[in-house]
Amino acid sequence: MDDSNLVSVVVNCHNSEQFIEECIESIVSQSYKNFEIIVWDNNSNDLTASIVHELSRQDTRIKYFRGENFVPLGAARNLAIQKSSGSWIAFLDSDDLWDHNFLSDQMGALAGKEKTAFGYGYVTEFFQDSKTISSNKKENKQIEPEISVFDKLLKGNFIYFSSLVFSREALYFLNKFKEEFVQAEDYELLLRLASKFNAIQIGHAYYRLHKSNLSKRQTSELYIESLDILKSYLNQRRARLSFAFNFAKFAIFCVKSKNYVFFIRTVRSQNYSLIYLFFGLAIVAGYRTAKYSRIIRKKL
Repeated sequence: MDDSNLVSVVVNCHNSEQFIEECIESIVSQSYKNFEIIVWDNNSNDLTASIVHELSRQDTRIKYFRGENFVPLGAARNLAIQKSSGSWIAFLDSDDLWDHNFLSDQMGALAGKEKTAFGYGYVTEFFQDSKTISSNKKENKQIEPEISVFDKLLKGNFIYFSSLVFSREALYFLNKFKEEFVQAEDYELLLRLASKFNAIQIGHAYYRLHKSNLSKRQTSELYIESLDILKSYLNQRRARLSFAFNFAKFAIFCVKSKNYVFFIRTVRSQNYSLIYLFFGLAIVAGYRTAKYSRIIRKKL
């Protein structure tokens, strides 16, 4: 195997005894064999370590590292990357899975594009048990050509991080995850990545839905971090529209949760312009009106 095509697969985990073995097995069974697995254990207190140690005895490509203290995910990803040596870096969260040919598809598409493109895959969501994944849920989609997805990302994060592959050349540009972001560190990095590199969509990953990740999908902190990230791009029209839309969703979220004081304090501390809020509410209202109109037309 050509060492220039070595892929470092980063698996970040914390108390992942329920899913970590299946996750690693989906990497080990890849048709593409030139990889190392960097498991960064974020100070687990369950059986994660013993499970990974047993797997590493069976396959020396599995390298286990443990943090002395629990840190936010962005910091944990940075620590894991520091241990990697591959020319390409891929991410697979400890509860997710890859299709047998995921890395082969990715590396075949990205060959020779270290300085111009990154890859991300098609994703199927499944709930809890991987046995619920049926063969007919996976669509055999062809490779999407190398294109810019920066404008699309400004509208919102649509890329699953467990399907991301980029080169060390791209890492030199990115430097690292920004650790001040606790819940949206992946979105911030993806925007910087897409601002310089085009994207190729190929391969298939499986994203596991369970109680832990479902509880993190919509939080006030996630909204605030997304707004702070978009503030850096407000010189672009799409970013302004997305900022307004997310500002309105944050306001609606706070109203539904009756967290009015928190909303007012956040707006004041972050210096969010209320003009964006009113504009965002108009966008949300227009979107919902159009949605209901389509439903009515279908019924008629």
